[in-house]
Amino acid sequence: GEVTRGDDGVAIAVEAVGVVADHRQVGALGVKPADLSVIRYDANGLDCYGNAVIATRDFAEKNPKTTTAFVKAVNRGMKEMVAQPKAGLEALKLRDPLINMDVEAGRMTLYIKELLLTPNVKDNGFSSVSTARLQKSIDAVVEAFGAKTTATPASLYTERFLPPKAERIPPAYHE
Repeated sequence: GEVTRGDDGVAIAVEAVGVVADHRQVGALGVKPADLSVIRYDANGLDCYGNAVIATRDFAEKNPKTTTAFVKAVNRGMKEMVAQPKAGLEALKLRDPLINMDVEAGRMTLYIKELLLTPNVKDNGFSSVSTARLQKSIDAVVEAFGAKTTATPASLYTERFLPPKAERIPPAYHE
């Protein structure tokens, strides 16, 4: 897909199957919420993980302190975004002054409530990965792309660089 930004600062990601956006985002383009269809991947058999921090094995092994510090900072940022969404949006605006704050507030609310604070994350913290679920994701990718080789959950994920579970539990979210 490609990302397109209009004169109004609204960015949409155009995919082969449609548009990845929320109702405020496409509403800014004149689309009525009643005309939208939401297709949730997990509700349609594709229960894959979303966010990830990716590092090469070589980098992580040679730089464990840096890797641990980076993961800790990402974890802290995620927790602070949940605890203080308005401050998160203000930080985003510093990085991209063209954003529409109302549109991004809607996207952030949708993201936090529907995609980020899953029962698994609430119970086990950020970066809690089920080996069985990750294996299903790997199998789905292998099948979809007809890959001749495959990965194992252990080759893709480690808890080695994570903060303790208690530090990864997200705070309560208040809009």
